[in-house]
Amino acid sequence: MSESIGTRRVSGLSRKGLKGGTVGLLGAVVIGVSCIAPAYTLTASLGPTIAQVGVQLPAIFLVGFIPMLLVALGYRELNNAMPDSGTSFTWATRAFGPWVGWMGGWGLVAATIIVLSNLAAVAVEFFYLMLAQVTGNASLAALAGNVPLNIATTLVFISLACWVSYRGMETTKKLQYILVGFQLLVLAWFAVAAFV
Repeated sequence: MSESIGTRRVSGLSRKGLKGGTVGLLGAVVIGVSCIAPAYTLTASLGPTIAQVGVQLPAIFLVGFIPMLLVALGYRELNNAMPDSGTSFTWATRAFGPWVGWMGGWGLVAATIIVLSNLAAVAVEFFYLMLAQVTGNASLAALAGNVPLNIATTLVFISLACWVSYRGMETTKKLQYILVGFQLLVLAWFAVAAFV
C-alpha cells in the first residue's frame, strides 16, 4: 500500500488522529468521567428531575442507564473492529456511506455546540453565585440575570474551552485531571453532607 504524509494505510484502515498511547487507562477514565460530568448532572438536572418524578428517581436513573450501557458496548465493539477517534463519522461512513457519515458528523458538531453553550450558561450562573458567596456580596449572584453580561461571560467561557481544545490533547488531559478531581471532591463532600 502507498504511504502519504501524515496518513498510512494498513489493512484498509488509515492511520490518523491520535498517536497510540497518547491516552492511557487513567486518561481514558478521566475523559469518560468528564463526559458524564457528574457535578454538572447533580447541579443542573437532579433538582428538576426530582421535582417531576419524586421518589421514582432511582427507577429513572436505571432506565436511563440501559441505553447508555448499550451505546458503550456498541462503541467498544466498533473500536475493537475499527479504532478511530472520529467515531460516528468514520463508522457510519464505512457502514452506510459518506452521506450518512457526514450527517452523523454534523449532528455531533451541532450537539456539541448546543451542549457547550448550555454548559457555559450553567457555569456562568454558578460563577456569579460563587463570587457572591466568596465576597459576601449577595448582589453579585443577580448579575447572572443580566442578559448582556450573561452572554458576554458565556462567550468568555466558550472561548476558554476552545483555547484549551486548540492547545491539544495533552493540555486537555491535564485540565481534565484537575476538573474531574474537583468534581469528585465535590461529590464526596455532597455524599458526606447528605449522610450527616
